[in-house]
Amino acid sequence: MDYVKIASDYDALVQASGDPSQVNNLAEIGESLANLEPSAVLAKAILSLDAQLAETTELMRDPQMSAYATEEHARLT
Repeated sequence: MDYVKIASDYDALVQASGDPSQVNNLAEIGESLANLEPSAVLAKAILSLDAQLAETTELMRDPQMSAYATEEHARLT
């Protein structure tokens, strides 16, 4: 599943919903937003956790940060 695309599509719809030139499409945009929102919320959470996990994995390589990073890594997985 492409979480970046889901989040990006949702953000584009949010932006379109505030665009005055899209006033004639507001019902369609609103429906698309409502359908996509649950998936977008989850996709953004997954992307955030992936970023945190990558950062923590990198910190685990630093001897001074290893203990903290190992605890954080365990919490995230």
